[in-house]
Amino acid sequence: MSNLESILEKQGRSINWLAQKSGLSRQTIWNVIKKHTNPMPKTQTKIAEALDLPLNVIFFDKDFNVSIRCSSKPSSSPLSEPREE
Repeated sequence: MSNLESILEKQGRSINWLAQKSGLSRQTIWNVIKKHTNPMPKTQTKIAEALDLPLNVIFFDKDFNVSIRCSSKPSSSPLSEPREE
């Protein structure tokens, strides 16, 4: 499980939420989570800003173990596959 996947799960957030908050496509988020792509620094920054977490926690920390905060939980499944529009 990737750090990003763990963070979304702990925050009760979905791929759709992160895509909307970051301005990135659901497919981009999905590819980053599943490690199908190595995100560009601009993409990493957008994700980190959306989650309000440091880049290293999301993308580089192999011993990921931080307290994740979340103000509210969405009702959808955090890791549901992106749907085509």
